[in-house]
Amino acid sequence: MDWGSSSALFEDTFRVTGIDTEGKAFQKITRIEATSEMYEVQLTLDVHNELYPIQQGEVHSLALVSTISADGRDDKGIFVPHETLSSPTLAKFDYCMYGRIFRFKEEKQGQISIACSFGGLLMSLKGSASDLRQLELDSNVYLLMKRFKTI
Repeated sequence: MDWGSSSALFEDTFRVTGIDTEGKAFQKITRIEATSEMYEVQLTLDVHNELYPIQQGEVHSLALVSTISADGRDDKGIFVPHETLSSPTLAKFDYCMYGRIFRFKEEKQGQISIACSFGGLLMSLKGSASDLRQLELDSNVYLLMKRFKTI
């Protein structure tokens, strides 16, 4: 995958393996579980299902980037409608969220768990420390998704 962005911190395609497996807590939120296709990374992610409906078995491209600015400059997460909505990076995706990495936890040998909040919608990534090495505690990130394949 080439997002055309030097600000990419992590990128992969994920196959959705479960939806709301622990029950549905909120009507408009779907919690997906997915497995990466390139790395051995497990993803759990809350998604606003009216904006971006997801079905089990689908494959989605996912990128975590530090900025959506075309020139790679730090945008500090500030939403400026005439600039942000015309972002060439954002135009390549179907779904975008902005949030902060709030937890890093070392698991067994060389494995880590990372948690991020996007305004209350949560994401967890579990995998090899070497695959997730560019993600840092307390950093702001954009999550960008695009439907790659449907079932």
